[in-house]
Amino acid sequence: CALDNMAQDQFSCPVSAMLSNAQWLRKVVIVSACIGGVLQYGLTLDYGEIQSMLDQYYDISTTQGDTLYTWLNLGCCTLSFLPGLMYDRLGPAATIAVGTAVTLAARGYQLSAGASVPFANLQYVYLILGLGSSVFNVVGIFAALAPWGDEHVGKVGAAVQVALSLSFSVQSSAATSIGQFGPYIQYATLFTACAGGAMFVSFIVLRDSLRIPATDSVLLAHDNGEPRARSGSLVAIWKAVAQYEFVVLSVVFFASVGFSFSFLDVFYAHITPAAGFTGGDSVGLEVVWGVLNLVGRVLGTLPLDYTRGHRWGGVWTYMLGSVVTFGVGVAVLVVAPVPSMLQVHFANGIAALGYGALLAVIPVALRLHFPQEHLGLLYGVLYVWTGAAVPFWGLWSSMVPGSCSGYACYRFYCAMGCLGMLVSCLLVAVQALRESRRPVQASSRLSSIEHSKAVPA
Repeated sequence: CALDNMAQDQFSCPVSAMLSNAQWLRKVVIVSACIGGVLQYGLTLDYGEIQSMLDQYYDISTTQGDTLYTWLNLGCCTLSFLPGLMYDRLGPAATIAVGTAVTLAARGYQLSAGASVPFANLQYVYLILGLGSSVFNVVGIFAALAPWGDEHVGKVGAAVQVALSLSFSVQSSAATSIGQFGPYIQYATLFTACAGGAMFVSFIVLRDSLRIPATDSVLLAHDNGEPRARSGSLVAIWKAVAQYEFVVLSVVFFASVGFSFSFLDVFYAHITPAAGFTGGDSVGLEVVWGVLNLVGRVLGTLPLDYTRGHRWGGVWTYMLGSVVTFGVGVAVLVVAPVPSMLQVHFANGIAALGYGALLAVIPVALRLHFPQEHLGLLYGVLYVWTGAAVPFWGLWSSMVPGSCSGYACYRFYCAMGCLGMLVSCLLVAVQALRESRRPVQASSRLSSIEHSKAVPA
């Protein structure tokens, strides 16, 4: 073992191998806890499935239910920089403790007040629930990636993104099985407590495993010949935000991710019925979307660990491909004056692949290209763009020519979405070209010597 520690021989050391396996197992436990966290995020995504139960339980109108959804999105997207800032400043354990406590407080108020909650109070409850779910999302994604070296972020990212993709199906199925809103609140409270508790305990007990390998590319990255700023100062944050890469991501979030969130609502609520799809057909489209969305998330992350050594195998190439794929799906709805059922199915499937890959590759891009201590804030700021983009694209969906009818009313909306994605593609393509001209590392792990920087637990 002494010879092994000195790296002077080629013989295996059972003790070091055992320690290595134990450390790997600790990281897997952290990832498993984070998967529970992103599944909790599905309690926000399933709002469309529970809204009818909610409206009936609180005796409110559909318009008021939509208003609560707006408040939920305000906490989940527009204010998501707050959980990100907490993650950067306090660490994953303290952040998830606060997020769990706040969410349980809101759920506890729902349970204690029953159906007699005033509507004004309900708006604040759903603002808090959205903010709490954003905590689970941010911590679940980045705490899972934090312990691993660059050479594993694709695989770990794929595991987390598959869980995030399944979170909607898991929570929607649970809501459907429960069937009543009162018991559903009890279920959501219990699930939040279990997921938050598991994350907090794992982060505390395994805090020594929440370490960033100092040999990772982001820690060795240089700008204009100078090391990237590592402090938490406003200057360091501004330097990260002012990078061309972050400008590109901001445009992608507003023009592509924001449009995709709006598109999902418009596509299933308006476009498919106008194209002649009935309720049963629409359910089939949603199932296909769910499956291919999951496939897209895997394709957008898993191969990265094996292709990043190629000049065109980095995250920007994957991002470009995902935006192009999603854009092709939407473009089918623009080109066809009256799309056939086959064309709608094709558009649905292709758009789902691109959508899944795009949402999956962005956290990995942040992990690889930006300082670790600012990841939460940067990710939150990007979702602020999404929070602003959803109502913007919603306005375009309502701006239809007065003489149109049926499906034709939404071709202009889809065309504007394609234009936004075209802008995204051009900017991402420029960044992919810039990245291809940089020296290619033969391996993500530049040294076998283990140096690490602790992340506050």
